Amino acid sequence: MKLNNIRPTFSYSLTPIILISILMLLNIIILLIINKKPKATKLDIKSKYLLKLKLLESKIIKKTISNKEAYKNLSLIIRNYYYDYKNIKIQNYTLNDIKALNIFELTELIEECYENEFNSISKGNIIKSLEKARSMIKNDN
Repeated sequence: MKLNNIRPTFSYSLTPIILISILMLLNIIILLIINKKPKATKLDIKSKYLLKLKLLESKIIKKTISNKEAYKNLSLIIRNYYYDYKNIKIQNYTLNDIKALNIFELTELIEECYENEFNSISKGNIIKSLEKARSMIKNDN
């Protein structure tokens, strides 16, 4: 048996491999640049949540929402605000978890929401609670 008929190993040219690699890398970089969203500024976040409070207030004034439902929405707005503005993920925190954060204004506001959100009859003044929330957001730094 002759061993002279063995073919040499197949070799790839480096030029196409390098070109394809560079193109793929450029493509990834371009996609990252295009998909990069500008980070919202603190002022943008405040404006967004002040607007949400204003919309909630208009629903209350028009009586298209009950006080109980309004307190649920207020609680959600405040919780989402703290997540967006301070990166504190309190959406699923209990009242005791929130108290442990030692943020007095937040705790006080969420307590108001809890009292009126979970009782069968809501006796709180939602407009005053909205004003507290609005003031808290405006004065937050």
